[in-house]
Amino acid sequence: MDYEKVILDTEEMVRKQLTDEKSGHDWYHIQRVINTARQIAKEENANFFIVTLAALLHDLADDKVVESDEKGLTMIQKWLESQQLISDDIQHILSIIKYMSFKGG
Repeated sequence: MDYEKVILDTEEMVRKQLTDEKSGHDWYHIQRVINTARQIAKEENANFFIVTLAALLHDLADDKVVESDEKGLTMIQKWLESQQLISDDIQHILSIIKYMSFKGG
């Protein structure tokens, strides 16, 4: 799998989705989250690919940005499947997004 291509394609998709976002959860917010997440991933020896995708996609499952969290998670899952990620990686990313947010506690 070309991990870099998946990241770049996901960045492009998320940027398009959040370009005109007015809730504060715009592309610039995503960039800050990615930078912070990557630094933590490096310090914790975490999976850089998983962390990066979770950081990129996290607001696409936020009801401030989409109609509902569940619809957002479904859209994210379909995106990840279209990128041909393995099921375990998809579930790991969805779990991070669902449970590691401010809202998720």
